Amino acid sequence: MGLKFPGEQPRLADDVSFELLKEEHIPLAVEAIKTFRINMREAITAGRSTKSARTPQISLPYTAETMARQLSKGTLKGLVAMHEGEMVGLITYSLIADPSAPKPDLIFVSTLWVHGGKRRNSIAQVLIGQACVKEGRPAMLFCDQHNQPAQGFYSRIHGKTLPSARLIIYEP
Repeated sequence: MGLKFPGEQPRLADDVSFELLKEEHIPLAVEAIKTFRINMREAITAGRSTKSARTPQISLPYTAETMARQLSKGTLKGLVAMHEGEMVGLITYSLIADPSAPKPDLIFVSTLWVHGGKRRNSIAQVLIGQACVKEGRPAMLFCDQHNQPAQGFYSRIHGKTLPSARLIIYEP
């Protein structure tokens, strides 16, 4: 089953640009992930649905040092969406290179963060699609029961995947 996005192909204004993740993006990326984790922890602690968190993402906890080290070694790759000089989207991923893995020809999406707003699903779709095209492989990521990456994520808060999240394969 493939990933579904509501509507047709994404319609993004010319003012959203997509760039390779670079070292200068790391502070913004870490801050986005930190904000996400605080929102999710508050939602879980309050016993509310995790859908109450205000921005869509799939995330593993990264520190700036870890992200910089993995980026320089090439074990972490990524793309960012920029609008008027501000980061509005981020995807980080790694290649699954283990030939004994069930699907060794995939990229594993470890972080998908998109700033809340009307275009968030379009930006998420373009980020995932661009990563797949760049690497020439389909992506594996966590999604909710409606196959929306905006709601699925991996949580290290409790060290497990939340019950509503499941792994899917996305092929552009």
